[in-house]
Amino acid sequence: MQPPKVEPARLQPSEPKNATMTAMTLIINGEPRTASAANLTALVDELRMKPDRVAIELNRQIIPRDQWPQTKLSDGDQLEIVHFVGGGASPGHFMRDFTYPCSTRAFISE
Repeated sequence: MQPPKVEPARLQPSEPKNATMTAMTLIINGEPRTASAANLTALVDELRMKPDRVAIELNRQIIPRDQWPQTKLSDGDQLEIVHFVGGGASPGHFMRDFTYPCSTRAFISE
């Protein structure tokens, strides 16, 4: 038997983009956390994350970024938030002749 499909609640059009409300408990990445954000945009702001580097799943449903301002949060909501990071090393950044262990193998830089 599959769990019922949960649709995210929506903000009323008159509510501000970064609305806040009284504190509630959200489960974020498996951990209980107190938040006062009324919608996903406000939550990302409250968590001090960069919106262009975040993907959010609310109650097992991925919410597109353009729907964050309208997506209301409720006490007990479960969220998975993935924060993307970029980067990498410029050529020559890695130490030469260094052994990088990986599982049962080792890789040696040249």
